[in-house]
Amino acid sequence: MATSASGISFSGLNTGLDTKSIISALMGVRAKPIALLENRRDGLESLKKTYQAFQSRIANLKNAADELKDAKDLLKYAVSSTDDKIVSASADGTATATAFSVTVTALAKSEIESSQGFADFDTTHVGTGTIQLTVGGETKSITIANGQDTLEGIRDAINDSDLDVDASIVNVGTGTTPFKLLVTAKDTGDVNEITIDVSGLTGGTQPLTFSETQDASDASITVNGITVQRSSNIIDDVVPGVDFTAQALGTATVTLAPDVAKMKDAVSKYVAAHNDLVGFVNSQLKFNDATNKAGTLSGESGVRNLKNRVMNLLASTGYPGGELETLGAIGLSVQKDNSLTFDQAKFDTAVDDHLDELVAMLTTTGDKISGTGLSLLKVPDNVASGAYAVSITQAASKADTTAGNVFGPSGLFQDENITITMGTKSIVVGLKTGDDLAAAITKLNDALDDADIGITVSDDSGFLRFAANSYGTKSNFTVSSDVAASLMSSGIDTAGFSAFGTNVAGTIGGVAATGDGQVLTGTGAFKDVEVRSTAPGATAGTLTVGPDGFFVRLFEVLDDALENDGSVDARLDGIGKTITDIEKRIDSMTDRLQQYESQLEAKFAALESIIGELNAKQAGFTAASQGFTINKG
Repeated sequence: MATSASGISFSGLNTGLDTKSIISALMGVRAKPIALLENRRDGLESLKKTYQAFQSRIANLKNAADELKDAKDLLKYAVSSTDDKIVSASADGTATATAFSVTVTALAKSEIESSQGFADFDTTHVGTGTIQLTVGGETKSITIANGQDTLEGIRDAINDSDLDVDASIVNVGTGTTPFKLLVTAKDTGDVNEITIDVSGLTGGTQPLTFSETQDASDASITVNGITVQRSSNIIDDVVPGVDFTAQALGTATVTLAPDVAKMKDAVSKYVAAHNDLVGFVNSQLKFNDATNKAGTLSGESGVRNLKNRVMNLLASTGYPGGELETLGAIGLSVQKDNSLTFDQAKFDTAVDDHLDELVAMLTTTGDKISGTGLSLLKVPDNVASGAYAVSITQAASKADTTAGNVFGPSGLFQDENITITMGTKSIVVGLKTGDDLAAAITKLNDALDDADIGITVSDDSGFLRFAANSYGTKSNFTVSSDVAASLMSSGIDTAGFSAFGTNVAGTIGGVAATGDGQVLTGTGAFKDVEVRSTAPGATAGTLTVGPDGFFVRLFEVLDDALENDGSVDARLDGIGKTITDIEKRIDSMTDRLQQYESQLEAKFAALESIIGELNAKQAGFTAASQGFTINKG
């Protein structure tokens, strides 16, 4: 007797039918559509995995291109110093191969303040209250509470203040008071001087005092005859792309030369990533004669299109007007199977003979500007490649003027209100009787800072001077007073005065541009090109706009494919949604199939029951009939 999945028992003995086989055969017919869907789902799962492997290889190629698309990344420099104990250096791709004579005449140092000696660091009390600690112009009031007024407690309080200092306790190892509290600025240079005011501490058994043991000082170096001072021993703004690190006093020669080995290593990684991608795609597009099946990606037009775009870029020409006409000229050659070979000897020759052109051919170094005081801020993609004249006919200036009369030599003889207006902002600053010039300047600058108005007030030989912090017409301002000018007033007068700044003016590519402060913005064919001029007067230069190099264009193609909603992402998303839909259909059809099986089992069980009853009745009739005698006479 058989028991079905639905719990119905039947044997098939009554009917003589192989009920289980019949149901299985019927179920097999009904299950064929599910099997077809499962096969399709499995095929899509395989396609999804293959596409993800394709996506991974595109990402690898994109990363390799990203490492080479900027000149500072492509260009590698070997930096050497005749004495790196005096000065060492590093350089990026924006530097130029050359040599520098560097003399270090002073090293930047951090200020160190030391307390007097103590017999211990955790017992002697120095008093409670506040310590005013200033470093780099930032001041904080540090509260010292009861139980905290030992060297150890003050050290911890200073370190918890978040100021740019480190507090530590040292044991000098001699005498009866060997313990000292040291406060050291984290950063070097004059701007990071330390001031410690302990006058706010009272009580205690031994007062705390500090004295300077090392003065804050700037580094001073001379590079090819030009002397500069900086707050740090790492000086990165003297020569573009070069960082000098002063180590000791003395003179050394720093030499920069192209590090061709590192450059070739970066290009070799790109070639390896390209060949990995192309080899994978070729294998997945190829028809397999052994299995008589097409490759997994053979029906994917997006894969073919992306491969074709990459190969078309490889066939593009070199830098316009240059000696390097194709990528083959720098050693990159396409083979019949679309793989790349890298002739490093050709690359060496290109570096030796045409380094600038090689860099321009591969990267974005074409955008640059020459001219005294000119710097390039922005070049939109819409600007065509070429060289364009930049002419500055008017320099930008700040609004700047002084009061018409001298500030009262003996101070103010009455209260005076000063009104200052810049743009839409206006403030009234109250000066008090007895205020001298210094006090007035402090009050005016504090009020201007609080109101976020970009004007600085200073002493100009006894006159109040007002100077805008920014350039251009937006820096225009007016100043007036409610007291007439006299030798007992601020000298501003009730009539007041105005100050006006000017915007830079000039042309880009021969087309009149718009000035805003020091920034000149192009119009027409040069729309949104931005050039900053810091020259004190008229100046001129040349804007060079170069085409995007090979690795820039390759990066953009691959980035477009990989970004959200890009061709690869969209295709993977579509495959995933189709798999989900198929699985839902399989689940639904499986549920209906199980219901059908249960119905069949119920019907066959009912048939068995009916036949069993009929068989039983037949047996009863047969038995009864055997008890009758037939009389023939």
